[in-house]
Parts: sequence; structure tokens; C-alpha cells
Amino acid sequence: MKTIELGQSGIQVSPICLGLMLFGSAVDEKQSFRLLDQFADAGGNFLDTANNYAFWMDGCSGNESEELLGRWLKTRSNRSKMVVATKVGAKPKRPGDGLDNIEGLSALSIKKAVDASLKRLQIDCIDLYYTHIPDRSVSQEEILDTMNDLIRQGKIRSMGASNRNSWEMAQADSIASAKGIKTYSALQNKYTFFQPKKGTIFLDGLNKVISEEMIDCDSELRNFQMLAYTPLLGGIYSREDKELPPEYQTEANHKRNRILQEIAAETGHTANQIVLAWMLNSKQSILPITAVSKEIQLTENLDAVDINLSEEHMNQLNTPM
Repeated sequence: MKTIELGQSGIQVSPICLGLMLFGSAVDEKQSFRLLDQFADAGGNFLDTANNYAFWMDGCSGNESEELLGRWLKTRSNRSKMVVATKVGAKPKRPGDGLDNIEGLSALSIKKAVDASLKRLQIDCIDLYYTHIPDRSVSQEEILDTMNDLIRQGKIRSMGASNRNSWEMAQADSIASAKGIKTYSALQNKYTFFQPKKGTIFLDGLNKVISEEMIDCDSELRNFQMLAYTPLLGGIYSREDKELPPEYQTEANHKRNRILQEIAAETGHTANQIVLAWMLNSKQSILPITAVSKEIQLTENLDAVDINLSEEHMNQLNTPM
């Protein structure tokens, strides 16, 4: 499988990232290991988790996904082949708490959390360490300084941001440049082919969407690679039994769907595959983070990597509605 450089980090990642949010909880260990093996055997190397997955599930503490990944890496002895990404900042302080009482992004919190994640993952260094959600009580400078300390200590290789606005990324770049330190190599936000209604707020504003401003920005002006979570909206593009979520119920999206289904039928691919290929073939390539629970779903997603959409198809998919 081809690889893509993660921003300016020098780290090469597969164009499909496997999201492990429910591995070790809703997806049991045996099935999680099967899917991880399948992904690795296909040439995938980019794995995404967080230190709070999946605290909201019954009986879970938030340690489950990292711990499962750690066991898989150890039993397969393939750490050197994998790019491990995890996140800090949104883990509840106490069992049973929600996002109203989380660890945050102070220097003390980050330094404590990274050691805990390394222990759960059973590794010496995290390849990509994300700030999960913003913490307005902590300055950008403090976060960047802390992350750079972790890089110098060899605990992480690069840093990423999740659920951030374009102005925050630009601010971080400016601070880092002035101080001569490293900045973010990746931005992970919500993004899919359908566009939400203007003014839509996801999860009380905690989930940020990749904006048109970010996409339109010349890649030479960005130091970071964009990644999309929930790129397939739970597989809705290929399922006739599911309706669009209310925030995506627009005439423009119904028109997009008609074009999408026509191109899928014409090319012989699934609508899900066309959406993933559209992201990867876009001028400002956006890497999808896909969540799966079955082998057939992972096969479908992986096959999208080799789909080269024609210029005509890309123009149809990108036509303003």
C-alpha cells in the first residue's frame, strides 16, 4: 500500500487510518485482533485511538482501546511497522464522570497522561499525540511547549490537534515559528461528503468540522495533514434502510447523493468507496479514519485506496449545490 507523509513530521502513513474507538468494548478482543491483523496484512500501518475510549460504554473506564492495542502490538511483535496515534485531554477525571469533568491540557495533565498511555500501549514512544479537544483555560504556548518537551524526551514523535478551528492552527504555527519549536503535524476533525446545515453544532461545539477555508488553503501554507473522522456517517451512503441525520437533511445533500449513487453504479464501486476515494483524490487530500466491526467493512474501505476517480467524476462530486 502506498504511504503519505504526515504533515512535515517525516512519518509515512497508510492513506487509510483504522479507528479503534470501540475496539476492546463494543468490538470484543477476538474480533478486534482479527481486524487489526487484516489491516496490517493489507499494508495498513496507521492506527488511531485515545486515552478515553470508550468511557461512555457500560462497564468501561476509558482504558479499553489503548490496552487492547497494547496487547495486540505485543503479541504480534510488529511495533516498528505500525504508526500509533492516541489522544489526551478528554478523559474524565473519575469513573462515571462525563466530559464536564475531564483532565484537560495543562502541562501537568499532559505529562501524567502520556506516561499512562505509554504503559497501556506497552510502547516506549507514541508516533502521533493529539490534543483531543480544546482546553480554553490553557494557552497554546503552554501546550506547544509541553508537547515539544515530550518530543525531546522521546515519549512522542510528533503532535496533532483534534477538533480545532483554522485560526487556532494558524496561531499555533505562528507561536511555534517565533519560538523555533515544532508545531502540529496533523489535524483531525469531523468531515464527510455531505455538508451539514450552516450553523450546525456537534456535541455542544466540541466536535469541529473541517472547514472550506482549511480545504481551500494552499497545502504549501499548511504544516499539517488533515484527517477526517466519521467520514462515512456510519455507512449511511450505502444503506437504503438509514435516513440522513437531521443536521444533513438538505436539498443540496439529496442532490449530492444522487450524483454519488450514479457514479457508484457507473464505476462498479460502492458509494462508501466513492466517498473515501473522493477524499483521497481531492487536491487537498484528506485521510479518512474509518471505524469497522466486520471484515467485509474493512475490505470495502481498503479497496477504496486503489480507486482513481476521473477528472469528470471529481468535478461532478465537487460541483457546488
